[in-house]
Amino acid sequence: MNTQRIYLNPDKCREIAKTDSVFNSIREDQRFQALIVQVGWVERQRNPTY
Repeated sequence: MNTQRIYLNPDKCREIAKTDSVFNSIREDQRFQALIVQVGWVERQRNPTY
């Protein structure tokens, strides 16, 4: 998922990132967490629930 797509369709991308099993292995990764913060889905916190 690239950031350009996220900004074009944020609701769909947010739902995919939240529920699609393809993201299971990276949800806890700090880089993924930083991306979630970067696109504004959550403020920086320990365990985001975007």
